[in-house]
Amino acid sequence: PVYLLTGADDLTKKEYEEKLAEQLKNEFGSSERITLHASEASFGDIQNEVLSGSLFNKHKIVSVRQAESIFSGKVKEIKEFISDYSSKSEYPATLILITDKDKLEDITGLPGRNFRPPYDDKMPVWISGRARNMGLTVSYEAASLLAFICGTNLRAVISELEKLRLAYPYSGRIGIEEVQNVAATYRKDDIFGYLDALMENDVKKALKILKNLINFGNEPVRIIAMIKWKMQQMINSRILKDKGVVEKEIIKKLKLKPAFRYKGLSSRIEQFSLSDLLESYDNLKEIDIKLKTSSTDAGFLLEKFTIGLLNG
Repeated sequence: PVYLLTGADDLTKKEYEEKLAEQLKNEFGSSERITLHASEASFGDIQNEVLSGSLFNKHKIVSVRQAESIFSGKVKEIKEFISDYSSKSEYPATLILITDKDKLEDITGLPGRNFRPPYDDKMPVWISGRARNMGLTVSYEAASLLAFICGTNLRAVISELEKLRLAYPYSGRIGIEEVQNVAATYRKDDIFGYLDALMENDVKKALKILKNLINFGNEPVRIIAMIKWKMQQMINSRILKDKGVVEKEIIKKLKLKPAFRYKGLSSRIEQFSLSDLLESYDNLKEIDIKLKTSSTDAGFLLEKFTIGLLNG
């Protein structure tokens, strides 16, 4: 009568909850469904809801979200309640404890069912499988682009697949072009993720995003133009910081909007010396000229630039 659903993925956790509710409906007939948030309801509230049963149905399903909150200072009391309630031959309600945490099994004494999104490299296969369930055939390349756009946010993936199904109801196969036409986050331009990685001095993240940007049709010349713009900001920020200007004034002087994106600017700029930034900017201009005048591999040059900037 008591279930524990743990883990960061809300989509598959919610799907399992609905599947469980359907099983209970088959067993008991229609069930009254109550949802409580443990950050707002006390353990006593939850206990009363479970024990009181339903006025109008044979059974009740009590789902408690943010369930980790109820255990603060009451672990022993709650474990005893769960143990006693689980040992009953008949019970008026099924209690479903739901949490984003992974390690609640030891506290509750319950075997938990853990829900996590696939690892990054498994996302294209997961997306292709979900697409088939929805009546779509998505190429591996298109699934990879969706994985790049949505990350491991499975709800976002499902949302984009729904858009594709509506936009191309008679298409035999969804490819990169269809995804680019429909996916909203693609149109917002994911190059900002790369630029943020530069500011964060995160070479691994920057190289991963750069590879995807080039693989999925972003013009290298346009990427360079955006990097130039960002580097001009970084250089001007470093000059002002070296003059003793405080972060708030730097953001104001350079008109860096929205300001919240640049919170912590001073500590990030501190990682780069002015001479290194100026040298990297000159290197970027040389790369720009090479790409416009020869058939040099853009990916190789931009990867080399990224590593040079972030690794010094």
